[in-house]
Amino acid sequence: MYIHNRGVCYQHFMIDNSIDPFPPINPDWFAGGLPDSIQAESSGLSGDTIDFVPIDIIAKVSKDNVSYGVLIPEAYKYDGYVDVNNVYHDVASGEIFKGSIYPGLRIATIFVKKGMDPLIDGCKVHGRGKWVLLSDFGGIDPGSTASKTISYTHGVNQTDTQSLAFTVGAKVGGSYSGMTGELSASLTATFGTSISISEEFTVSDTVNFQAQDKEQRIGAYQFYRNFYVEPGPALRDKIAKDQTSSFAFAYAVNKTFDYKTNHFQKVFVLEP
Repeated sequence: MYIHNRGVCYQHFMIDNSIDPFPPINPDWFAGGLPDSIQAESSGLSGDTIDFVPIDIIAKVSKDNVSYGVLIPEAYKYDGYVDVNNVYHDVASGEIFKGSIYPGLRIATIFVKKGMDPLIDGCKVHGRGKWVLLSDFGGIDPGSTASKTISYTHGVNQTDTQSLAFTVGAKVGGSYSGMTGELSASLTATFGTSISISEEFTVSDTVNFQAQDKEQRIGAYQFYRNFYVEPGPALRDKIAKDQTSSFAFAYAVNKTFDYKTNHFQKVFVLEP
């Protein structure tokens, strides 16, 4: 299906209800080039927290050769954490951090289990969409057609699967395929719409552009879903107070993860 709007044409591929529509095309892109990234216009997906809320512990001071035990975040009730090297530990495993710290260093991320602390009531998981440029092929003359090959990677690799789970607050384990399956089920449940998290693949495809009566600039975009947790009112207030306190540490909920979907769209912009 081709859509014509003020001399601009584009075509949708691989329609899916969980994929945000491509925004209106700006005719200025013909001369200025296709933008590297375009934020989707919809508000995206939103749902309740899944298993836990990830809270970063961030150093506010500089100190050499320090050691911090599990009682650092004593104001928070938590049942596990990821250290500075992104390795998971149970609470009872001892030191959270050993070494030198400096302002801005994330020394650990603690996991506050859902229902464990009223501080995280009202937190939400979000999935905002954006379209990322795969290729700007440039222009083709009036009356000319074009056939272009695109190669792109979608899904998530095995290492980053755990990072995605930590970001959205989902507890997963087992095999690579098992973790992506658990993430798909958890995100589908919290968002109320089908979400598929797949293993990583690189694919090639061919896109064809029909002749137009004007010169056209052609390209292709891939849809990304940016996942993150938004603090609720109580946690947001607590974090704000920690930022201005005299403590050596501040806390933040600021993890995000860009998931590459298998949805792409070709775009062509006619000469104004």
